[in-house]
Amino acid sequence: MSVCFPDPVVRRLPMYYRYLKRLENEGTAFVTSTALAEMTGLTASQVRQDVNTFGGAGRQGSGYPVSEMREYIGKLLGIDKQQTMAIIGMGNLGRAIAGYEPFSQTSFTAIAAFDADPQKIGRRVGNLVVWSVEELESFLEHTHVDIAVLTLPAAHAQEMSRRLYDCGIRGFWNFAPVDLQLPRGTAVVNVHLDASLEQLSYRLANPGIW
Repeated sequence: MSVCFPDPVVRRLPMYYRYLKRLENEGTAFVTSTALAEMTGLTASQVRQDVNTFGGAGRQGSGYPVSEMREYIGKLLGIDKQQTMAIIGMGNLGRAIAGYEPFSQTSFTAIAAFDADPQKIGRRVGNLVVWSVEELESFLEHTHVDIAVLTLPAAHAQEMSRRLYDCGIRGFWNFAPVDLQLPRGTAVVNVHLDASLEQLSYRLANPGIW
């Protein structure tokens, strides 16, 4: 399913999915825009606008069908199928992601880990054994990976992303403090931890507007 939505709507889709999944697990069959708004911190008008944008439909007097909408959003997000990940860089952050237990409840599975440090190569991190980055091309030649998770220094991130791109990887979850430059058609999410803290600091400094 290939559909283009405004970025703000795309950023809210995982939130809708998460709350709808919770409602589904609780046995809730329908949910109103007002109830979804209370759960998500949005307005009922914003919820209705978002649902109209991505093509959902409510039922008069009942609201939105929880399971149906959760399944539809899952398809939009592409999480209705399993996706494999390789972690590049096994420092503190890489090890934390490798051992992140909630991944077992999602459609994302880390299947490989790589590092350049000889002292880390061959060691086990969670369910993964750390490979040498020198074996990267050989590994990817025989193993399909959907997403590269980059948890390595900024100085090496761009070069590594090009190596991975040349091996056929088109999805990048980038924690290195640099914005990757890759060909069009590549899916990249840059996670800047310092930017998140700066946004939090702004909200703390301006409490009256929230």
